[in-house]
Amino acid sequence: MQELEEANRRLGELEYESRRNDSARKEADEYRGKFADFGKKIVEYENRIALLSQEVERLSQGLKRKGEEVAGLEQQQRGRTAEVESLQKSIQDMEIEFRS
Repeated sequence: MQELEEANRRLGELEYESRRNDSARKEADEYRGKFADFGKKIVEYENRIALLSQEVERLSQGLKRKGEEVAGLEQQQRGRTAEVESLQKSIQDMEIEFRS
């Protein structure tokens, strides 16, 4: 009789441990699923970062070109301003000559 009680007690312990193992397995499976999702998201984010880096580089190149265009236009403006000033000086000299 005592052996039967001991066997039943031991069987109960084994069933309890079996349920704990099943629970641990389910939890481990859930974590594997979550980590797989995280891995996919990381790859997705890395791809987005790469695309954004390329876009930043493209925009940077565009800004550089526009900066060079502005510098060229400013230089043209300085040249034309000097030309206008020279013409104004010539007109003033002609007016002075004409009045004399």
